[in-house]
Amino acid sequence: MKTNRSLAKFLSRNKTPISIYAAAIAITLIVPFLFNGNFLASQLGVITLSTSLFLGYLNYQHTQDRLFKDLFKEFNERYNALSDQFPRLEKEYTPEVKLSDIGDDDLKLIISYLNLCAEEYFWFHRGRLDIGAWESWKSGMSTWAKLPVVRVVFEDEVATWTTAYYADFNEFFKELL
Repeated sequence: MKTNRSLAKFLSRNKTPISIYAAAIAITLIVPFLFNGNFLASQLGVITLSTSLFLGYLNYQHTQDRLFKDLFKEFNERYNALSDQFPRLEKEYTPEVKLSDIGDDDLKLIISYLNLCAEEYFWFHRGRLDIGAWESWKSGMSTWAKLPVVRVVFEDEVATWTTAYYADFNEFFKELL
């Protein structure tokens, strides 16, 4: 039963490349009958090329899936290591918090979180993250961005982020504040 569902998902996900591959093979096999010629070498060439392109596409897709899995796993592990501290930060720091009120460990924790968010944003915009995972992470970012202590650290940090890597993230995160 699971194999049938997996096959159905595979076929659904790859309708277009499978259709193109099947059409190329069909055309290659039909053309000699239409023109009464001997196209065996051409047919084998087209079939080989089509098969190579199709398998290359599947390999590319597999590589993208593996990259997403690795990023998903790493980002979730890093978030899990940080997330237990956020309820404490919410209780410990008042809405009037100043940068000087924030302990060094908490400052490092929030900077690590902001770096994680920036990396997730970067990889999403590079097309390496699934939209569902991104929407979930974005929702979490929105929740934690509302903490005054996170806002204060972000505003201080953004002053030192001058690279293009952070530029778009800065604007994105400001909207969450």
